[in-house]
Amino acid sequence: MSLPGALGRQRATGWGVLPSSGATTGAREARTIPWIHGHFTATVRCPPRSGDRPWAPPAADILPCYHGRPVRAGPGSSTPAGVEGITTDGSALETAPDSAASRGARSDVNRLEAEGLECVRNDRVLFRGLGLTLAPGQVVQVEGPNGCGKTSLLRILCGLRLADAGEVRWGGAPLSAVRPEYHEALAYVGHRHGVKGELTARENLSFNRALGGGGPGREPPDALERLGLTGFEDVPCRTLSEGQRRRVGLARLLTAHRWLWILDEPLTALDRAGVAVVETLVRDHAQNGGMVVLTTHQAVKLEGCALTRVPLGS
Repeated sequence: MSLPGALGRQRATGWGVLPSSGATTGAREARTIPWIHGHFTATVRCPPRSGDRPWAPPAADILPCYHGRPVRAGPGSSTPAGVEGITTDGSALETAPDSAASRGARSDVNRLEAEGLECVRNDRVLFRGLGLTLAPGQVVQVEGPNGCGKTSLLRILCGLRLADAGEVRWGGAPLSAVRPEYHEALAYVGHRHGVKGELTARENLSFNRALGGGGPGREPPDALERLGLTGFEDVPCRTLSEGQRRRVGLARLLTAHRWLWILDEPLTALDRAGVAVVETLVRDHAQNGGMVVLTTHQAVKLEGCALTRVPLGS
C-alpha cells in the first residue's frame, strides 16, 4: 500500500518508515508518527536513550504498524529480524507479523478488560462489581434471564452507553482514550438484524462494507455463501424469512476484518443449521486469534475454544 507523497511507504509486512526528519541533535530526539487505520496521527517525541552507551538518532523514523495498530516497543539493544530500524531511545521494535513476538504484541494491544462495572436502570441495580478479561482466542458467553442486563452490558462494552461505575479498557487504555482504534477493531451485531428490506442481501453487505471503509474481508457473495444464502444474493431482504434476514445481518461479520465481535442474541430466529453455522463462525474466529462476547438463551457448542461464562441476574 503506497503512502502519499514523500511520506514513504508501508511495507507488506505491516511496517513503515518515514524519511528522517525533525531529529534534534542536542536532545537526541526524533519524530515518530504512528500509522493508525490509514491515517497519520499526532507526532510523538521519543526520549533520549539513558545510560553510558553512545546513541545517535536513526537515519529514519519508525512507523510501527501491526494490522492497522501501533505496536509497542519492547526492550532490546539490537534490531530484530524483519525490522529495518530501531526506536530513537534504543529499544527494539517487535519482529514482523506472524512471529512469536508479534503475536505477543497483538495479545497486549487487542485485549478487552472490564473492572467494577455497575449498571442501574429505573432505580434498579442490574449488576454491580462486574469484571471480565478477554484476550485473543477467547470467548465470553453472558447468560441470564430476560431483563437482567445482558444487552446493557454489551452496550457498555461497545461504548454505546456509560456504566454507572467501573471502567472498560482496550489494550490497557480507557475506551475514552482509544475510541477510534477500538471501534475499528469492533464488530457489533445487536438483537435486531440491521438490514434494509428494500435492498438485496448483496446490497446490504456492500453498503455496510462501504461504511466501514472497505479493507480486508470477504466479498459479499462469499460471506453470504458461508451463511448458507447462496442463491439469495440478489433477493430483496423484505422477501426473506426472519431467519434468513438474521443470517444476512451476521454475514456482515465476514465482510470486514474485526478482532472483536460483540453479538447480542446471534442465534435468534435461526434453525438448527443456522445455529451450527454461527457456532462454526465463532469457533473459527476465536481459533484465528479473534475475540467474541455473545449473549444467548441457547446452549452453544464451541469445542476447542477458551470459553468463559458470565452469569447475570443471580
